[in-house]
Order: sequence, then C-alpha cells, then structure tokens
Amino acid sequence: MDPQNQTPVQAPTPAPSSAPMLSAPLIGAVDLFKYAWGMYKKNWSIFTTILIFPYALIYIGNALVSTENLALLVLGALITIVGFVLSVVAYTSLVKSVHDLETNPSAIVSVKDQYSFGFKIFWSVILVGIIQALVSFGSLALFLIPAIIVGVYVTFSYFGVVLDGKKGFSALTESFSLVRGRWWKILWRIIFVALVNLLLSVVIMGIQFLLSSLTGYQHNSSTDIMVSSILNMILVLFYMPIGVAYLYKLYRTLKETEVAEISTVVFKRWLVTFLVVGIVAIVMLPVFVVTVIGSSVRARQAAIEAVMRAKAQQDAIQQEISGQQAPAGSTTQ
Repeated sequence: MDPQNQTPVQAPTPAPSSAPMLSAPLIGAVDLFKYAWGMYKKNWSIFTTILIFPYALIYIGNALVSTENLALLVLGALITIVGFVLSVVAYTSLVKSVHDLETNPSAIVSVKDQYSFGFKIFWSVILVGIIQALVSFGSLALFLIPAIIVGVYVTFSYFGVVLDGKKGFSALTESFSLVRGRWWKILWRIIFVALVNLLLSVVIMGIQFLLSSLTGYQHNSSTDIMVSSILNMILVLFYMPIGVAYLYKLYRTLKETEVAEISTVVFKRWLVTFLVVGIVAIVMLPVFVVTVIGSSVRARQAAIEAVMRAKAQQDAIQQEISGQQAPAGSTTQ
C-alpha cells in the first residue's frame, strides 16, 4: 500500500471525566478590580441613577425612626420598608445593567427598563434570598466553618437568578457547580473585594470623626445621624456598582472556564439539611430567649431573696444580742 494514500489514523478521544475541566485560569483579584473600576468610570451616572432613590429612602426612613415622635417613627418605618423593596429591585437592575453594558458596550441602558426587569423577577430573587438566608443561619448554627464553606459556594446565586433564569435551589446549586474545585481561589477574591470595602468604610468613619471634631456635634445627635447617613449613602453609590461588576466578571469567568457537568445532588441535600436546621433554630430562638430571660429573672429573684434572708438573720442576731445585753446592764445598776 502506498504510504501517501493511507488515511491518517485519528487519535482516540479521551473518555469524558466527571471532574471539572477548566479551559483557562481564573482572572486575578487585581485584574477583576481594574475591570470593575473601568466599568464604574464609564457608567457611574447610570449606576448612581439606579441606586440613589431606594437608598435615599432607606436612610431617610432610618433618620425618622431615630426620632422620639411616634408619627415620624411609623412614617420612617414605612419609608424604610419601601426603600428595602426598591433596593432589591435596584440590585437586580444593577446586575442586569452591568451585563448589558458588558455584552453590548454601545447599548443605551434605560433605568425604567432595568427596574421593570427587576420587578418582573422580584419574587424569584426574594425566594432565593430567603433560602440562602435560612441555609446560612442553619450552617451558622453548626459553627462558623460550615457557614463560611457554604457561603462561598452560594456566592453567585443571585447572578444565576438574574442572568440565567434560575429559581429556588437551582440557583444555589448552579453557584456550587461553578465554585466546585476552585473554592480557595474564590474565597481569596471575595476577601480581596471585602478588604477594599473595609478600607473605604474606615475612611468614611475617619471623615465622620473629623467632621465631628471640627463642628463639635454630639454622637448620636440628629446632625451625627444625618452626616452618617449621607456618608454611608455615598459609599453605597460608589462601591456597590464596583462590587457588583467585580463579582459579575468573576461569574462570567467561572461560566466560561467550566466545561464539564458537576453533580450537585449531595450539595443540595446539605442545603436542605441546613435549611431545616435554620428553620428549627429560628423557631427555637424565641423559646431559648424566653428561657434565658426567665432563668435570669429567677436567679435574680433568688439572689434578692437570699440577701433578704441574710439581712433578716442578721437583724435577728442583733436583736438577740441587744436583748441579752439589756438585762446585764439593769443587774449592774
């Protein structure tokens, strides 16, 4: 046979593996932050417009709640609730806006359209938030380490809801499938962005302390609360879009580098277990508090009774001594 006419032998295709296969390394924390900063610089006005109204309501409501007027307190509570609801919608809108601007930089982002989308999936976001909160509480009830492990695994649950249409437990298991095998790398990147946030918070506290020292207003005064609210809102408007863009880019990188399916059956069972533990812990918490308070009251009452009995015994002894001394004095006379 002519060697030139031979058909090349095709190399055998490797059998699929159940382990995750990564096509590229994850983007580093510094590069993620550079991306997020660039995204913020280009689109800060859009992000600020999305966030400013709900968080302004929250801080105004908190200021009213701190007053001693009952009517203002009730009004402040209602405003805070409305602000919280809108903040959930705003966060969803922010994630969607970052995604739209990343996939189409020339896109014109409408705040109205983003809010409409946020309201559309509001209950899906709330459901995932409730599940994640209960799971976190349940894992925390079993000490800190399980809570940290689970918390890192479910970091990207909200992105699964907003960008991939996941609902309920599927959003959490989707996040797990992305983080699995890269837990430590994700933990470091989360710590990095959290440290930057902590640094900015310290700067804000320093500015507040400096203003207090220069103007002389008292701690927890109305002026102090107003200044604190304004500074904290500035921090939210500035850093929340950066944090969201940071996590969004990390989420996209995880999606792009994972090319194999990962079983999430065991992890879902753990989620359900932690969820049940969280529900039980919440139900038992009032009972525990009442028990502790009752034990404290009973212990305090017992201590008071013991002191009163000791005092009564001391008075009785003094009276007995006085009674014995009186006859002795009359005999001497």
